[in-house]
Amino acid sequence: MGFCCICVEVFLLSFYLLRWPQYRSASYGAATLGLPLAVAAALDNVPVLKELLINYAGLEGNAVPVVAVIALVVLPGAAIKQFINVVQFRTAADQLAALDSNNKGDNKKSTTTTTGTGTRRGRSA
Repeated sequence: MGFCCICVEVFLLSFYLLRWPQYRSASYGAATLGLPLAVAAALDNVPVLKELLINYAGLEGNAVPVVAVIALVVLPGAAIKQFINVVQFRTAADQLAALDSNNKGDNKKSTTTTTGTGTRRGRSA
């Protein structure tokens, strides 16, 4: 689980850094990695993805910023962490609903009784 938490933090920091030109553009001095030819050719067939990489990740020619590569590397760990968060949320919500329904049932069973010395709250069987 610690790995997934670190992946989420690195993923969010990488996305934050990609908003700054000095981290996403080679013309500003950002470290870049060249795309393999097969990946570059595949991007030519998917213009929407290529435009997204150009506009958001700073793809210039066949060079991808290192920060974008890091974000893509940690993406599976971040996705697993988010899935686990949803499962834990659902489990907690189910348990809370069951607890609330049990408490409502207990409140309906309780009665008020009067004794010789005063009134006290008791439970009926």
